[in-house]
Amino acid sequence: AGSATDTRSATGTVAENYAFSDGPYAWVDATAGGTNTGLRADDASVTVALPFAFPFFDGSHTSVKISTNGYLVFGPSAASAWSNSRLPSSAEPNGIVAPFWDDLRLVSRGSIWYRTVGTAPNRRFVVSWIGAPHYYDVGDSTFQAILEEGSGDIVFQYQDVSFGDPFADYGASATVGVEDTAGTVVRTFSFDQASLASYERARSLRLSYQVGSTEPDPTPPAPPSALTATAGVESVSLDWADNAESDLASYRVYRDGVQVAETTASAHTDGGLQAGVTYRYRVTAV
Repeated sequence: AGSATDTRSATGTVAENYAFSDGPYAWVDATAGGTNTGLRADDASVTVALPFAFPFFDGSHTSVKISTNGYLVFGPSAASAWSNSRLPSSAEPNGIVAPFWDDLRLVSRGSIWYRTVGTAPNRRFVVSWIGAPHYYDVGDSTFQAILEEGSGDIVFQYQDVSFGDPFADYGASATVGVEDTAGTVVRTFSFDQASLASYERARSLRLSYQVGSTEPDPTPPAPPSALTATAGVESVSLDWADNAESDLASYRVYRDGVQVAETTASAHTDGGLQAGVTYRYRVTAV
């Protein structure tokens, strides 16, 4: 109403929570030396021991349930629910880590593998849903969730989440997010939205637990410097100065305005080029 203002105050507590950020895509092959859960059923789960105690919200867990329906569960809640829901919800499953909670059915094909990579104190526990079809035996999905020992972060990666059905493709009928074991605190990336097309084989989703009242750093990393390009045989070798900022996730390489690579190294070789053609490169820090 014109220039009038109104002020209200509220009492309560601030819930510590996870925050999403983009990261580089680096698929981990859980079938290479990993363990097949043997889950070949509908709405089934198995409980497996973790190689390290993993912090989740305000608790620490040494085991996790793996569901055929594209999610993990910490705590006592069952992991058999097939119908994805909007979070938070008091109904089970609670304590959920959902890279792709949807009605998947591994009766005819598909498998779920888990594997531990790295060495303490920086091990990673990887769970991969591989070739998992949707309930009506449509398409195949391949994605994974990674629990990191050193950072306590959770990483989601998507190799293929297109079923050839617009009602299910890229998360259109899925829940992506996390919820605490009480079913009260949640961080949702998407619910019944095709939000994952740009993540397929391109980048990862990282969840980091925000503790205390520290504000996140809003300043992006400095642009890379000292970029050099050396022509080779149908290739160009790029090199630039290392960026030592602690919040640097990766570098993105653009050729003629189009992204051609994302790397954590401070160098990249771009191949498959045509001789005698001039190319222009740009590198950004993420």
